[in-house]
Amino acid sequence: MGLKTPSGGMNKTAGPEVLAIGDVLMDYQYWVDRFPQRGGDVKILMSSCSPGGSAANTAFSLALLGIRCGFCGRIGKDAAGRRVEERMRNAGLDLSCMQYGDDTGYTVTIIDDRSERTMLSFRGAAGEPLELTAALRQTLQTVRVLLLSGYLLADAAQARFAVEAAGMTRRAGGLVALDASPNIENVPPDILREALAVTDILLPNRREMQAITGVWETGAGLDALLRRVPIAALKLGAEGSALGIRGGYAETGRWHIPAAEVTPLDTTGAGDAFNAGFLASYLRGEKPEDWLRAGNALAARAISQKGAVPFDGMEEKVCAGVG
Repeated sequence: MGLKTPSGGMNKTAGPEVLAIGDVLMDYQYWVDRFPQRGGDVKILMSSCSPGGSAANTAFSLALLGIRCGFCGRIGKDAAGRRVEERMRNAGLDLSCMQYGDDTGYTVTIIDDRSERTMLSFRGAAGEPLELTAALRQTLQTVRVLLLSGYLLADAAQARFAVEAAGMTRRAGGLVALDASPNIENVPPDILREALAVTDILLPNRREMQAITGVWETGAGLDALLRRVPIAALKLGAEGSALGIRGGYAETGRWHIPAAEVTPLDTTGAGDAFNAGFLASYLRGEKPEDWLRAGNALAARAISQKGAVPFDGMEEKVCAGVG
């Protein structure tokens, strides 16, 4: 499939330009001066609670950047799920493809004095396979970009769903972006091969690149990625980001953009914010190096404040009374 310029492709409806599919969870975040040893006890310096999950974080940011964005995931029909749904609607997300289960999943994140995070997750309803409903089929065939979370690939049933959904979007003229996610190293090789075969834009960090290719070095790693996908955007943390595009797109080449110098407060969601900035710039028809600049800028904003979404007010305590 040849990649299109941002202004190309089929005429789309007034619905979402982007559909993000993946987990939406409640994020409980706790800041401590050090991570406790096993059996130890440390004081919590401050805390926050907000809807999260990698795909949901990116969807929030895309909506707040003015991109028409829909979200498809599975939440519980419980108090936490109702609050998650309310917050997503208030952010402007299209939830016509949302699906439901029993218990809304959650993540407990501990952030230490070096702004490093340790996470414990319960996926709950998010771990249940999604269904290709009529509303979802319609949306998959009208969006310009389908963003899939790599967390879907760890479960065989969810992986089959993801590959089928990606195929529907590509056949209709849209592009598929895959956020590799930290669990990519646990994805069986045959499932990973199928997923990459229907991916146009791959968004890994360096560790995820190494899990996919066996290569750590940026240049050789991008070479290896571009043998499997047409576009690879590599998130390099303090080193910024790198981009490779192979033949079939209007502009082929390699780019590297350094990161802005910021003092990190919380690294949670930096990669998700990068994805949003990158895709928003792509959808605006900007140049490839600007995709990286926009991704870097939003990631920098994310790590310089509390919470996974780089916009003021997103860390509000929406979960008061839940539990």
